[in-house]
Amino acid sequence: MEGEIILFLWTMIYISRTCDTIPIDRLLKVTTANISEQVLLVDNKRIELSLGWGYLIEEYLGKGPRKRHQKLFPNLTIDKLEDRFRKASSAILPSGATFALPEAFQIFPHVEKGMRIPIKERHRQQQKPFKVFCDPISLEEGRQQLIEKSKINFA
Repeated sequence: MEGEIILFLWTMIYISRTCDTIPIDRLLKVTTANISEQVLLVDNKRIELSLGWGYLIEEYLGKGPRKRHQKLFPNLTIDKLEDRFRKASSAILPSGATFALPEAFQIFPHVEKGMRIPIKERHRQQQKPFKVFCDPISLEEGRQQLIEKSKINFA
């Protein structure tokens, strides 16, 4: 199960880098049909992932034949994830600290390395979520523009 959790968190981190928010319960329903090489397709959103992620998924799923709609994270539920996060939080964080939850990977930004958002600020953000503005260009569009520019420059 630890391997599934790691892949799940890695996936969430890549999704958050694209400024998309996909609910955790929706991600838990992702199947092998949603994967195409280094791309994850969820709710008509195309999320490019690393080559390393692609290799890990291949190893994780195995080389043998598989069902088309095989769940990617079959052993994970929201309750199991939250339980593991609570256990990890109590082992890692100082006594009395607020437990980390999976949603933190998508909702709560950590602006400075090694810093956590104060609990009052987290509660304020939960009550009034702020809008995140990001560059609307995808990684794939950026690559295409670079390829086109290089063709012009080297022609």
